[in-house]
Amino acid sequence: DEVEARFQGKSKWYKGTIRRVNSDGTFDIEYADGDREKRVKSRYVRSTRTTDRRSNDRKKKLHKGSLVQAQYGGKQKWYPGTIESVHSDGTFDILYDDGDQEKRVASDKVRPAAPKSDDDTTDGAQTDTRRDIKRDDKVEARYPGSGKWSRGKVTKVRSDDTFDIKFDD
Repeated sequence: DEVEARFQGKSKWYKGTIRRVNSDGTFDIEYADGDREKRVKSRYVRSTRTTDRRSNDRKKKLHKGSLVQAQYGGKQKWYPGTIESVHSDGTFDILYDDGDQEKRVASDKVRPAAPKSDDDTTDGAQTDTRRDIKRDDKVEARYPGSGKWSRGKVTKVRSDDTFDIKFDD
């Protein structure tokens, strides 16, 4: 994608091309003058085409663990799921809520999940509280590989918004 970026975070914008979208939301940029820069933070990158801005914003927001809707098999219907992996080519591995998995789903087939209302939970608790989760908190999470929700306890909070969980069963 053609972009403008602030080389080394300085104030001037330079034309360049995104060579890689990294899983942490940063970009590897090749500038028009031949300079290259790795892991440029998204706040220092902007699209040169207004039609790309929405998709760039969406890519910046989506990361491992993001709740999303995706078009399974490229079909038209949107299904809820979670991003399991973000690839450097901008595709995603998705674990769908029903347990199905899909690899390397194109970014135009993935969108952030619509925020859930309080009515979507059984106890009325807010649903997007991942930032408030701490070590030793009791949680419900999807058991790896099964897609089913199970109770457990957080044993580690990682910097990438993921958690280690000791499941009860």
